Amino acid sequence: MTQNGTVIALDGNTAVVEVLRMSACSSCNKESSDCIACTLGGARKKTTVKVMNTLSAKVGDSVELEATTFRIIFCAFAVFILPVILALGLYLTASVIFGAYSIYTYLSPLFGVMVSFFFIYFVLGRRAEKDNGISMVRIIGHTDVDINTD
Repeated sequence: MTQNGTVIALDGNTAVVEVLRMSACSSCNKESSDCIACTLGGARKKTTVKVMNTLSAKVGDSVELEATTFRIIFCAFAVFILPVILALGLYLTASVIFGAYSIYTYLSPLFGVMVSFFFIYFVLGRRAEKDNGISMVRIIGHTDVDINTD
């Protein structure tokens, strides 16, 4: 997946790049406020990403960023599928150990979801701080940057 952004700050070998968030209807290129999915989903919200500045980009440069498909699919799996698998697995395990009508059986899926989110936050979050899987592909051009953090 590729996305364009603007370098808004430099920190050593790292560039802070501002990009527009992608949404479900961003591919329709509808610039109207009539699109309910764009207005409710925040399609025009900006976010910042820290990327290794391998191309020696300067503040104000428009750059193309690329994330590997595997990284995107892995993150989606970790956030959406892993909690369901852990919740179901712990429910089935607790129902065998404690019986079908035990309070532990009913609380075990909640525990599975909590464990999966702690795993995502602590293990994957720290790994993403070191290498978020996003790389700078090319410099597109230079624009004047208005560093306005709203």
